[in-house]
Amino acid sequence: MGKFFRKLFRTFSLIQKVFFSILFWIIVVLVLVGIFYDGTPKVREGEVLVVAPSGYIVEEYSSSPYQRQLDGYRGDPPGETLLSDLSWVLERSASDERIVSVLLDLSGFAGAGPAVLESFKNTLDKFKESGKPLYAYAPFLEQSGLYLASSADETVLDPMGDVFIRGYGSYRSYMKEGLDKWGITPHIYRAGENKDYVTPYLYSEMPDREKSALRTYLDDLWQSWLERTARSLGKDPGELQYYSDNYGSLLISSGLSSAKLAVQQGLARKIMNYDDFNQLMISRVGMDESGYGFSQSYWTDYLAREKGRDSLLPGDKIGLLVLSGEILWGEGDWSRMGSYQVNLVLDQILEDSDISALVIRIDSPGGSAMGAEEIRRKLEKFHDYGIPLFVSMGNYAASGGYWISCEADEVWAENTTLTGSIGVFSYFFTAENFLKDNLGVTVDGYGTSALADTYSMGRDTSSETDKMLQAGVNQVYGQFLNLVSLKRGIPLARLEEIAGGRVWTGRQAKERGLVDGIGDLGDVLDRAAETAQLGPDYQVKVFDDNRLTRYGSGLSLLPSISSLFNWPPLVRQAADLPALPEDNPFGDPRRINAWSSYETLQ
Repeated sequence: MGKFFRKLFRTFSLIQKVFFSILFWIIVVLVLVGIFYDGTPKVREGEVLVVAPSGYIVEEYSSSPYQRQLDGYRGDPPGETLLSDLSWVLERSASDERIVSVLLDLSGFAGAGPAVLESFKNTLDKFKESGKPLYAYAPFLEQSGLYLASSADETVLDPMGDVFIRGYGSYRSYMKEGLDKWGITPHIYRAGENKDYVTPYLYSEMPDREKSALRTYLDDLWQSWLERTARSLGKDPGELQYYSDNYGSLLISSGLSSAKLAVQQGLARKIMNYDDFNQLMISRVGMDESGYGFSQSYWTDYLAREKGRDSLLPGDKIGLLVLSGEILWGEGDWSRMGSYQVNLVLDQILEDSDISALVIRIDSPGGSAMGAEEIRRKLEKFHDYGIPLFVSMGNYAASGGYWISCEADEVWAENTTLTGSIGVFSYFFTAENFLKDNLGVTVDGYGTSALADTYSMGRDTSSETDKMLQAGVNQVYGQFLNLVSLKRGIPLARLEEIAGGRVWTGRQAKERGLVDGIGDLGDVLDRAAETAQLGPDYQVKVFDDNRLTRYGSGLSLLPSISSLFNWPPLVRQAADLPALPEDNPFGDPRRINAWSSYETLQ
């Protein structure tokens, strides 16, 4: 019996050795394949570069690489496409002799913010300066798609498609009657009469003052869209306004299909399904190796192959950091930036001896005032180190986003950026009437001070609580005004006229001294290089705000292996967060916000 168990043990030991040996060599082979095998299709002479944004065009992904990888495994198309990737392939292909033209395929395009659209359109227009044809194809075109397609030499629309120009609008649900009906009491504290984030809790319809402020910047955005699109199409802005205002009537009176009406109005050039368009392109550039499609390179393959060849040499560089999403105090996540992570990467940049200037691209409607102030304090150190600091504003750099921006040596915006909204608010709800009238529940007890029941959902606020919270908001607003006045050199009396929570477009902000220049990210990088005396062939080093290092890259065959090196768990304990300074003027930083009222416009 003993011999049997010894043989059995040796057999299992042998199986174990063979198994781990095979596993070891599988891993070695996978690593070698990953290093030496390049499965990316090669770019050949005479090809068309197919640029097909998928989902929304964004400054920074709002989901982790691991989540995007899982979506890919399920066969889901990407929900987001990086503006920087699209811009890079267009800029590179303009000088690539193998690429004879670009096809902008908008079949999977879902939209983008106004400033991102403006920046991408600038890149499309710069590509046209190469003299290479730019084509656009779309099953249908909404406003964002038409804005981009207007840059093309030829726009092709599906026979079932249409061109729909919606215009800009912002409509909100007003809840006062519902809150009154259910016995829920909003407690609102704000500084800046136009800080309208909380007005839905106070009114049954949009107040005239809010509507007037909204009209100011929406009309400017709309006029910018009309002028730029009409210029690209060779039309008058009034023609596009008429088309939008009378679209239904035009369809009925013309008796045409939506696609034919678009061609008649000069918004598209041809009507074809994709198979017919494919044959047209074959006649122009020849057939690819498959024997079916026209000769082409897909933009993500081109990006992977060509950008992988680039390498940064040692020497002076412009640092680039993209900050996107709501601002949080402490920890952030994939869709929101936390002051803790942002400051970590800012420390890394300060320690990088190759960085001669820093450009921060901000796309944020605001958030925590404490979070914004912590980031701004860190940016002050760049002045101490003699590193020029520039801000390039994306779709939004409002409220807390502007708080951060005003520390820069120069602040630049796009024409269609939304910025300003210099104001502060805080709010919460109590439900004492709802509990009593609907459930027969009341809350009572004893506290040693007038503030003991602060933030109790079942009790109305005391007068001291109201005074305390309003005073805190006023204090932060005063600090906001003083900060902007000092950093931007705007007298307080003048600043109070343009603050008060008002939102401005980029060009309106430029007229009021809130920004220094109008231009896209490329313009700001050029300006930073000029200031740092780097010359026209400067290099850009892109920094990440430490979300990758904490959540794992998920870019390998063994997803999130890198997360093993970031243990303990993903969510840090409160004790790990930076402590509040003793003279903290903010009160509870989670409850005081510098935030823009409007995040979506179309």
